[in-house]
Order: sequence, then C-alpha cells, then structure tokens
Amino acid sequence: MKIEIIGCTGTGKSTLMNNVVDFQYGKQTEIISGNDFVLRQTHLSWLSHRTFQSIAINIIGLFWCFHARLKYQRLLDFAFRYLQQLSPSITFRERLKISRIMARNIGIHEFIESRDTAKLIVVIDEGTLHIAHYLFVHESIEPDLKQLQRFVELVPCVDVVVHLRSSIDTLIERTQVRGHKRITEGSAASIKSFIEHAITTFNFLESSPEISQKMLAINPDGQASMVQRQEHSSIIETARRIILASLVTMQA
Repeated sequence: MKIEIIGCTGTGKSTLMNNVVDFQYGKQTEIISGNDFVLRQTHLSWLSHRTFQSIAINIIGLFWCFHARLKYQRLLDFAFRYLQQLSPSITFRERLKISRIMARNIGIHEFIESRDTAKLIVVIDEGTLHIAHYLFVHESIEPDLKQLQRFVELVPCVDVVVHLRSSIDTLIERTQVRGHKRITEGSAASIKSFIEHAITTFNFLESSPEISQKMLAINPDGQASMVQRQEHSSIIETARRIILASLVTMQA
C-alpha cells in the first residue's frame, strides 16, 4: 500500500508521517517513509545527514523523471505551459524551483511504482498530488480551478490519499511563527491570502471524483473518515485504522 499525505503548510504532515512510520501495523507489514524506501532501494541508507539525503533524493527523482519522461509527457507539458503563463510576480527563479520539485516528485513516484511494495506500507509526504500546491498556490494569484481540474486528470495517484485538514486560524498562526519562503511580503494579509488559496486547492482535490474515492480526510479534532464510501474500500479502512492509531500515539 502506498499512502500520500497532503495538506496546507503547517497542518503537521511531516509529524503525522513520522508517527505513522513509528507505528508498525502488524509484524508482517513494515511501514516506511517514501524517502527512506528510495534510499534503501538504492543502497544509500547509510547517508545519515538530512542534507545529503535530500541531495540524493533530488538526484534520484530527477533521473527517474527523465527516464520516464515520455510516460508523463502530457503532465510535464501541461505544468511547464502553466508556469510560463503565470503572472510576472512569480520570478524565474521560483518557476525553476517549482519545475525541479515537480520533476523530483514525479520521478520518486515512478521509482516507488517500479518496486515491489506488496508487503510494505510506504508513506509519502509531498508526493505527486502535492505538486498542486507549488503550481496553484501563490499569495497574489487565485488558483485557476479549470487548470487545476486538468492537473487532476493528468497526475498519477497512489493507493490512498490522506488530506490533513486544519482551521484557517491555526494555519495562519503557525505560518506567522514559522514563516514561509514563498510568501515574499510576510504581512498578515499575504499570509492569509496564501493560506486561503492553499485551502481552496486542497479542498478541490478532495472533491474531485478522480481522487475522492481514494481519499481519507483527517479533521482538526482527530476524526478520520472516507470522503467517498466505496464497497471495496478495505485498503482505505486499513489506512484509516493506522492513521487513527498513530494520532492516538501523538496525543498520548
């Protein structure tokens, strides 16, 4: 099973992923983060420093995106065209960074898909769906929902998507404390605008028929529910039990 955790900046995606990984669901099912899985498969688990791990993940992701570029040609073409059409307020350097992150995430997805994960639960923080946050969430530009729908139609998706929700007030407060590299002004109005655009984007992803059937939503109160009930949703129910158990561990 492969799980991607999505949500606005400050929702606690990394914290949830780490707790899910720490919670081992049964003796025969190992839970591992996407990055650790990639490093293990490439015999780079010996890299202990986060900077070196990040560099390795970037190189591997970019290589695998190039290797599978024809498979994802339509998505890549769409994303590059969209970036070119953005307002001049989005600098060339920022567009280049978004392009790199997008290619890396696609490449890591392709790498994991090419490996046998039948006896594993791989948890991914910032996977292919999170590319939407980089493409469509900007402080001065509202998300283009028509283009976002096109993105949904093209982007590959894992087995289960976990949308970690949070209230706008909480997200604004955390962003004010932590800051964010993509919020250039740093004013209260800019932060609020950025967070509102992020919430709009992730709510749209959650409501999309292509994704909602794989979606598990986590509310601020810790309740987890399937967005769309399915007769054959045992895999999502398994993910829900794991998430709830890890949330209990976090609160203990």
